[in-house]
Amino acid sequence: MTKEMVMRSVWLMAIVMLTGAAPLRADPPEPRCLVPSRVWDSAEPITAVRAVSGVPVVRPGGGVMIRLIDAAKVRFAVPLGRPVVDGDKGGLVIMKIPVPGTYRIALQHKAWIDVMRGGKVIASTAHAHGAPCSGIAKQVDFVLPRGVYTLQLSAAADETIGLSVTEQP
Repeated sequence: MTKEMVMRSVWLMAIVMLTGAAPLRADPPEPRCLVPSRVWDSAEPITAVRAVSGVPVVRPGGGVMIRLIDAAKVRFAVPLGRPVVDGDKGGLVIMKIPVPGTYRIALQHKAWIDVMRGGKVIASTAHAHGAPCSGIAKQVDFVLPRGVYTLQLSAAADETIGLSVTEQP
């Protein structure tokens, strides 16, 4: 091995070690949007509640801007999949589904969402992120019969969150 090859190997090992020392991110960084999305501008403002009584109603076809509350004060309808962390926001809203079908729930910011009926969590059928700069951070699809459902929001960092429900083809 020549001296030049040894030096290249040392530099390569140093780069690999330094790169490996950097913290790994579970999510890519948020893109910097030059033009902010206007998708939530016409959303109806509502306030999430702490318990199932007196819950605001969400219907397919429009967006709402939900004011969340301290998740530690919410009496969630079903236990959360992870403990509430200090600073988490959350709340409950009702969703009325008029016809059976596949429905997409889109969220403006990252948060956990459970859809429940009769005390049971409905399994989602698909998950996706919104396009960069679209104003949509998360999309979750559910196959739902006609009826009334409880939406349980948790693990949100923001005090308000846009939510829309749309029927899928």
